[in-house]
Amino acid sequence: MFKKGIFGSIISGITGFFERRSKLKELKAKNQQEILVAQTEATVNRIKSNTVSDNEIDLIINQNNKHTYKDEILTYLILFPLFIASASPIITAFKTSTWTNLLKDLAESYQALSLLPEWYPYALLGAIVHVYGFRSFLRKFVDVIAQKFLKKTP
Repeated sequence: MFKKGIFGSIISGITGFFERRSKLKELKAKNQQEILVAQTEATVNRIKSNTVSDNEIDLIINQNNKHTYKDEILTYLILFPLFIASASPIITAFKTSTWTNLLKDLAESYQALSLLPEWYPYALLGAIVHVYGFRSFLRKFVDVIAQKFLKKTP
């Protein structure tokens, strides 16, 4: 009887330990799931809020730009190198009547765009985003790029 009581209490202590451990794991898993759900909901709400505000900003800017030509002028100035890179080989081929090197000349012309200042692609992207109202797209693009850079830094 004495042995049965000792072994019974040891076994019940061990089973109690494993039961408490199992409940603790369940609670941790439930907490992790609740945290994940809350983070997902916060991200979705932030995206919805940003999209609405970006669309409102685009609408206001478009309404205010009805009577001004500064956007068009700036856009044409920024697009000018692309136009020259595309048109100059065609004009040269037309003048010389040698169309056989057109693809090679176009490739060289587009490679020459890499000599433009470092800020040029960003200005081009900014102009396109401003003119066509892609702020929501740009925000998502910047978030993706930022996440890539954040993961690379130690």
